[in-house]
Amino acid sequence: MKVSLGRAFGQALHITLRSRTLWVYGILLVMFGGQCSVPISNLPSSEDQGQEFLNSLQSMGDGVLLGLAIVVILVVLFFWLLSIVVGNWALGSLIGGIGQSAEGASTSFAASSRAGMRAWLKMAIIGFLSALSILLLISPLFGVAAVIFLTQQGVLVVLLLLWLPLAFIGALFIHLAATMAQIHAVLGETDVFGSIGAGWRLVMRNMWDILAVWLANDIGVGCAAGCTTGAIAAASIIPAVIGFLINPAVGLALLAPGLIFLLLISLAVGVVKVFQQAIWVVAYRDLTAPPVEEREEPQGSI
Repeated sequence: MKVSLGRAFGQALHITLRSRTLWVYGILLVMFGGQCSVPISNLPSSEDQGQEFLNSLQSMGDGVLLGLAIVVILVVLFFWLLSIVVGNWALGSLIGGIGQSAEGASTSFAASSRAGMRAWLKMAIIGFLSALSILLLISPLFGVAAVIFLTQQGVLVVLLLLWLPLAFIGALFIHLAATMAQIHAVLGETDVFGSIGAGWRLVMRNMWDILAVWLANDIGVGCAAGCTTGAIAAASIIPAVIGFLINPAVGLALLAPGLIFLLLISLAVGVVKVFQQAIWVVAYRDLTAPPVEEREEPQGSI
């Protein structure tokens, strides 16, 4: 194998601990890495409150309702676009900073930020195309499931079971190719389609290496970090929930330290994201490095 997992994990840990400037990008990825969703926690929960909410809406004029709807749509659209720009800029800056650190150079916020600015649009396009490809790949599953539900044809269940593993494998390879393509877009400084082509070639030529990195990094580290932070987050919030059931004042008193603890957990998750991305960048550098005999300088004749 071209990638030594032990060396990759060791170098990624060294980069993560040495280049603490990169933690900022990891935290931004926690905040803006996903697409915005509409919060529903404040919607009325009981039936009476729901009816009162509907009555208040009906009492408004059509013009007010239309204006309110437009404002809500514009706010959601603004934060969604902000998450795309900031998230892809942070990812590009993180990859650029890791690449600088892996080469032994000092990592500065200005230099890594410039790498992100140059690559954020390419990162966004690659991410969009990969998400669209995965959507097109899994969409037949929903169509077959709908036909099964409507026609009750048991034969189609076999088709669904056959397509399910194929869709999973295809989506996995698209995800891995997009991961390599985004790294290549930053470090290789190629255009979108050149980066996508390079990503696919890397996956096809180094399938077992990249699958090993994915299993160890995304599955192993990701699941371990997710289970650990999830358990800690639940432990920090449960006392506040129990306190609210006993006495709202007690619950409110316990909520503040719980929220502070959740903030600290988010910071820790950001550092883990830096570590995981560093593993991928180190693996990319190993896979794209020239053979040893090509890197050795020719010795002069005696």
